[in-house]
Amino acid sequence: MLKPILGALVALAIIPSPAAAQATATAQGQAEVEVISPISISHINQAALRFGSLIVGATGTVRISGGGNVTASNGIDVIAGTTSLDAFTVTGEPGRSFSMSVRTDRPFVQSANNDQMAFAVEFPGGFSYQLNGQGTAPVLVGGTLNVTLGQRPGAYTGQYSVTATYE
Repeated sequence: MLKPILGALVALAIIPSPAAAQATATAQGQAEVEVISPISISHINQAALRFGSLIVGATGTVRISGGGNVTASNGIDVIAGTTSLDAFTVTGEPGRSFSMSVRTDRPFVQSANNDQMAFAVEFPGGFSYQLNGQGTAPVLVGGTLNVTLGQRPGAYTGQYSVTATYE
């Protein structure tokens, strides 16, 4: 008689019942991370945004475009001197995209008289770039100089900051 009762108990234990439903469940997730080379930017030695030598006949602008072409407007004449784009090299993870931004900290200033000229920096290649297979990319910088009538003769200098940021 004990065997039939024991068999019935085992059968009841095998058959799922509503009372045995689970209140919690567990599954495994996965986490991943990729460590990439940091981005950096360096200024090319001896490079500079050079607007040349000017004669001021009226308020106007001087612009250096992506091809290094210089254009002057409204009575400003670029007569001599070196004109050039500024140049930087960005390094980082090969194939990664990055963007460029700029901040002009100060206008061009003539140290002797503290006269000023405002300038705006531009990236002839646009604001988005991609690092090549070796993890480098050249970045050229042009700009526009705002010159006012009565600007005093002298040598003017200015600085600006560029930032490269991974996208």
